[in-house]
Amino acid sequence: MKTIIPTYEISIPEYVPNTKPNYKTIGKKLDTLIKKHFLGKTVCIRAVGSQDHTFSHDEVIQRIKNTGTDRYDTTKKSFWENDKVYLKKGIDMFACLQEITKDFHFMHEVIKDFYESAPGDRGFTVHVNILLLYDASKLKMIPIKYAKDDIGEDAWKFNDSKRKKEALLGIIKIK
Repeated sequence: MKTIIPTYEISIPEYVPNTKPNYKTIGKKLDTLIKKHFLGKTVCIRAVGSQDHTFSHDEVIQRIKNTGTDRYDTTKKSFWENDKVYLKKGIDMFACLQEITKDFHFMHEVIKDFYESAPGDRGFTVHVNILLLYDASKLKMIPIKYAKDDIGEDAWKFNDSKRKKEALLGIIKIK
């Protein structure tokens, strides 16, 4: 069965790389687009910066459509894969579980996190220009113990690693 993965585009000209974004304004625009296309769904939202890839923005999106994930290169390791907290957990991705309701208000947090927190993990900010929205029922959450009372709920594994494309509900291309 051929899986067709819709791509929705949004132009946010004021959101430019290496410039502190207005989290509230950009987040609201993304929230509105997500509500328009995913209202009533429970999704895992994965944010991607195409600058982490060696291909153009459009080529990264095409590879995601072909494979169902931005982790299409099995030889490329993510910055976190050698961290002892994550070893041997079988993590396919990090994403945020969200129920998309009429009151959905979340994307400002994602934009802020990738601008302010990514330098601690990677040494640089990440300009999010691709959002992947997955059907949460087709993923399994992997709890990660970061500290005594801090259990992370943002690590995920595909229920069926051979059917990743079927888990991907849509892609948002941010221009």
